[in-house]
Order: sequence, then C-alpha cells, then structure tokens
Amino acid sequence: MRLYLGLIVLVMLLTSCDDGEIIVTTFDFDEENLTMCSSNTREKVLYHTNNLNVFESLSMELSNNLFTQEDQVLTVSDNPIEIPLSGNNRIIYRTYNAEVPEAPGDYFCRDIPPATPTVLQEYESVGGIVVITTSQLPTLNRDGVLDHDGDGIPSIEEGMDEGLDTDGDGIPDYLDRDDDGDNVETSVERDANTDDPTANGYLDTDEDGIPNYLDPDDDGDGVLTRLEVTEDNLYPARNQNDENTSPRYLDPNFTQRYTGEPGNLIDNIIKVRYRSDVVVQNLQLRNLGGDGEEISFTLKNLGSFTSGQVDVVLEPTDEGGDEDDTDNNNEG
Repeated sequence: MRLYLGLIVLVMLLTSCDDGEIIVTTFDFDEENLTMCSSNTREKVLYHTNNLNVFESLSMELSNNLFTQEDQVLTVSDNPIEIPLSGNNRIIYRTYNAEVPEAPGDYFCRDIPPATPTVLQEYESVGGIVVITTSQLPTLNRDGVLDHDGDGIPSIEEGMDEGLDTDGDGIPDYLDRDDDGDNVETSVERDANTDDPTANGYLDTDEDGIPNYLDPDDDGDGVLTRLEVTEDNLYPARNQNDENTSPRYLDPNFTQRYTGEPGNLIDNIIKVRYRSDVVVQNLQLRNLGGDGEEISFTLKNLGSFTSGQVDVVLEPTDEGGDEDDTDNNNEG
C-alpha cells in the first residue's frame, strides 16, 4: 500500500494584488513519494515540488523527536503517529516566480533557503492533525522472493507459515541468521560446491539428509559444530583442522571438543525498510500575505515516504543450541 504525498489534485483560483491579477494555485503534485531531509538539528522536512506550468511546493516540517537518529527513518514505536499542526510542526504551501530546485539540499534542506526563486505566495497551516502510519516492507531477494533475514534461503522454505524455529531460541528460522544455533551463519552454511553432497539443494556435509544450516553437527562426528572451537576463537568457521584444509566443524576426523559453553555469538540483526503513509485531517492553510484567505481540507492524502535500510536486532527469548552433544541428528 503505497502512499504518495503527491498532494492535492485541486484547482483553485485565488484573487490577489490590487491590479486584479489572478494567481492560479494548482496543488498538483504528481510524485508518489515524499523527499525527506533535515532542515537543521531540530526538524525533518518532507516535501514535494511541481515545476509544470506553476512553480510550487508543498513541505511538511516535523520536530526531530518523532524520528530515529537516522535521517531517513520514521519511528514506529507508536503506530499510527498523530501530530497536531502547531509550533514546529507545520505544513507550508508556496508558489514561486521560477523553477524550484528538486535535488535534496538545493532548497528545503538548507538551514537558510537560497534567495532564488522568489516566493510569490505562502500558505501555512493553522490547524489540522498529521497521521503517519508505518509498515514494514517485504524483504525480497534478487528474484523477487521473500527472504526476511537475507540469508539467501526464501522465507517460505524456512518454515515461515509454520513458525519453524529449529534451534528453539524463540526466533523463527525465517528471521534467524543462524537457524540451527551452531554459531555459523545460515548464509555461510547453505552453499555447496559442484562436487559437494546436498540435501534439498543445500550443502549437507555428512550426507544425513539434513542440510548444514539446519544440522547442529555438520560433519557427523558426534561433536556439535558449536563445540569444535578453541578458547581463543569460539567461532567454528574460523577454526581450521590440523592440516589447515578445512574448518574443524566440517572435518569428521577432527573430534576435539571445547569443554566450555560458547553461547550464542551471532548478533541477529535484520535489515528492514519501512513505508510511512502520511495523511492530514482537517487541514487549514492560511495565506500569510494579502487578506489571510484560508484553504481547508477535511482529509488529505499527502503521500508516502520509504526509509533506507534499518538495522533491527531480534533478541533470543530462549537459549538455543543447548542440545546434548551426543544428539547430532545423524543416522550413521
């Protein structure tokens, strides 16, 4: 559901000037997406420009505490967010005598706007409530298939519909960067070389029918992958066998085990993007010059804003990877 702050398709004729000149105000913003920037340390600005026939802009300034620390992300802790238009929160409509620069930073993103183009008319909000509803966008791989955790395995294959949680850590596999809790990322365990054994198209080193990314004992040697490490380096993929030809956890002839408990070492950070849909209720705009004429809208769709990638940390709710190390899920 894509919101677009292509604001207002409305044609209004407003009288102005003593000589009877008619100024055409179109409110015709065809762009789907809002552009966003920081005007200063206190505010963020969302805006549209229109340079067809009439040079005009519609901008919305919002106080900084409604946003995360990253410029391009709206907070989603309260959803939807309702922002009364007053004080530092305002909507401004302007017409100009020349084209409005569209590139970020050229006009709206400066603390002090440039002298040109000249503002002919300016309407500022004197009432209304901005409502911002934010939703997470689907994370797709190169083929356009859902892959929420970006590990290269489609979410549907990771048991998204069933809520599969292989390592029992409270994070379902489709959101878990380490599905089997062995401290080797799923993205590292999944791919097989040409001559490697596979299960369901993914690497299966011990040929037990369970792909490595779901197998807590990848080489079938009776020692859990997470324990084929050293005190100095607790990450299995970074510990080589004696011949330095393979990681220990993929060498069935290397059965030395770490006697401690390494814990869960992989931070489960998921890259996500959000779309924020913006509407305004009971908007009142007043001409700051002339006779103070007002323009009103009961409900106006202002458009949408899509954030850049955001890091979301998913914490385990249970300690996964505590299986007895004699239970390696192998048949032989």
